[in-house]
Amino acid sequence: MSAFEHFSRPSENGWTVLSLHGTGGDERQMLPIVERVAPKWGVLSPRGKSTDEPGLRWFRRFAEGKFDLPDLKEKVGELADWVESLEIPNLVAVGYSNGASVAAALMFLRPRLLRGAAMLRPSVPFIPEERLCLGEAHAWLGGGRFDDIVDPHQTEQLGSMLLEYGASVEVAWAETGHGLDESDMTSLSAWMARLSAG
Repeated sequence: MSAFEHFSRPSENGWTVLSLHGTGGDERQMLPIVERVAPKWGVLSPRGKSTDEPGLRWFRRFAEGKFDLPDLKEKVGELADWVESLEIPNLVAVGYSNGASVAAALMFLRPRLLRGAAMLRPSVPFIPEERLCLGEAHAWLGGGRFDDIVDPHQTEQLGSMLLEYGASVEVAWAETGHGLDESDMTSLSAWMARLSAG
């Protein structure tokens, strides 16, 4: 198991964000967002290792929305092994775009790794072969109604899947595209505050 280049800071409240950047980002891309929505949380922010196209990603894709599933599962498995080895309690993923797909994949592949996941502009990473039990997991999905990169139906489908698997799910819609706006930050901040309050 190899480590990931990353940024980290300790928690002030016993909860930690696993920050997952989008395509072309790095371990610092999400830090301003995390600071807005979870200022007292710890941060573990790794850098994706896939370099098959300009900018960093977490796994290969053949085209927009067409994922290399074996590579996705291998790379997400490697990330999960590394995160697991750190033994961080109360870990909640916050991912954007490609990072949101990773957060969903972590929930599918390692259901007990995360207490929950917040996914900004998420797509369905893959369809699990077996029905999952996510009864203790919490999920927040932030979709853009006019997103021209991730079809909003993907957000709806992912939310329905997580509900079917027993997770607690909240879906928030912003009247925007793939970029984020203030309503995303407001809704996500409130969700994270409720989650950490128990």
